[in-house]
Amino acid sequence: MVKKTIQIKWSAIASGVILIILGIWMDPESTRAYGDLPIPAYADLIWIFLGLIIIWYGVWGHRRQAQRQSDFICPRCEKVYLTATKISQCRNCNVPLEPLEGFYKRHPELKEE
Repeated sequence: MVKKTIQIKWSAIASGVILIILGIWMDPESTRAYGDLPIPAYADLIWIFLGLIIIWYGVWGHRRQAQRQSDFICPRCEKVYLTATKISQCRNCNVPLEPLEGFYKRHPELKEE
């Protein structure tokens, strides 16, 4: 049985909670920004909404980005390319790259034993 681990960005969750607490406890009438510039009455709702977005990113959002990225491999020389390089052909062989995930299942003859 394969156990899946859930990755959570705890720093993002802590930041989101701090923003929500700031939004609940902040009194816009008594707080001034940049000297005499008043903060609008709905500023606390903006802080709470921003905190919820950051908490969403910490729990689910960063996983969506990680799932889109996958590494690629050259089928001829078997050199691995990271997604960050954003190339479609091998620099050595000029062969189109394939996704690394499941590569040796598709090409069992290349698998070392």
